[in-house]
Parts: sequence; C-alpha cells; structure tokens
Amino acid sequence: MVAMRRTQRLGRSADGSSGDGQRRGERPAGGAGGRTEDSTPLLFSVALAPEAYLQLDDVVVTVRPVPGVGPVLTSGIVTQVRARHEGATFGSDVFLINEGVLPAHVQEIAEVTTTRVDPECYVPPRPGVPVHRATGAERARALYFDRMERRVPVGMGRDGEPIYVNLEFLDGTRGGHVSIKRHLRGGHQDQFCALPALLDLPQRGARQPRREREGADLQRQG
Repeated sequence: MVAMRRTQRLGRSADGSSGDGQRRGERPAGGAGGRTEDSTPLLFSVALAPEAYLQLDDVVVTVRPVPGVGPVLTSGIVTQVRARHEGATFGSDVFLINEGVLPAHVQEIAEVTTTRVDPECYVPPRPGVPVHRATGAERARALYFDRMERRVPVGMGRDGEPIYVNLEFLDGTRGGHVSIKRHLRGGHQDQFCALPALLDLPQRGARQPRREREGADLQRQG
C-alpha cells in the first residue's frame, strides 16, 4: 500500500479531517458507539443521524487521535442495520407510540466490522466520534485496493463502485486457488477450484491430455 501522507504537524489527517474526527463541509452518517454494547477495535456500532442512512456493505471510516501516534483511521463494512423504538419496552408499545400515548423515537443502528486500521494501532472508536461513508481513495484504502498492483474487477458494490480481487493471489504468484461461496437455504457451501483452470491460464509442468499424447505418438510413428 502506498503509505498515507499524514499532516499531523498541521493537525489534519490524510482524509481531510481534523484530529478529532471532524470533517469540513461533510455531514457524518452518525456517531460511533450508538448501542449499549461497547465499541471494540474490530466491531463497533453507529447511531445514524435522522437525515442519514447506511445499508449493508456500505464502507465507512472514522478517525480518532491517539497520544503519541496521531490520527488513527478505522475503516469497516456495514454488516447489519437495525431500526427500533427507543423508549419502548414491549412489542405492542408500537401502537401506543403511534397514538402519541407513549413517548419514544425511532433510532437506526448500524453494525460495522473493521476491515483496516491505519496506522495499525488497534484502539476502539470513541463513542460519539463522527462516522462517514467512505468514497474514492478512502474506500480503496478500506478495502485494500490500493495495495493491489494487479487488480481485476469482479463486480459492483451496492454503492455502484467496482469491486476488485488481487490477481497475484489467483495466478500462482502468491497463490493459486479461489473459494466460491454459494448461499443456500439454512447455510452456505464453499467450493474450491484451481485458478489456472478457472482463468484458462497455462499450467507449469502440466501434462498433455491423453488424446493429444496419442495423436503426437501416431505422428511420430508415421
């Protein structure tokens, strides 16, 4: 990965945010630590602002200052979104709330699974720190696309942006197999296949098919 240029001496992080996680000219999607559960370095939640939303697979980023380290960016993918009435105790309270008898308001909570921490100082996002939807270079860093020298597009994300895989993990340079996951009712099934066959790549030292070998033998005999 191309190292992020940090501007700590100016009090700004590489994504254009200040050291406290604030961005100029951009509204955050919400604030970290919006649930009763604790925020952790690898899993945290976001309380969404009334005018904002997050959907599954959205890529988000938040930043917090760490003494002696500087701004630490935590990026992640939304793995769950929940909406609920805060102030309700029972499921039937929804009728009283709709009638204005019971005070409550709707709150949406997004669960985020961390994908990358930069620099690698694994601290949890602090409650209330703004969380933003990642776009452009931030999205590429969050998904490690910036480290892929030979990347291959394999589809589109829910945000309409391309998803890449690293060809070096597929063509034998740094690996040679791929896992294909099929979602079935009640679970999923993993299948593995050899990438040279999948991508129709030449296999080093591969033996000729029997028919080709027999044909070559007949030519030599003739």
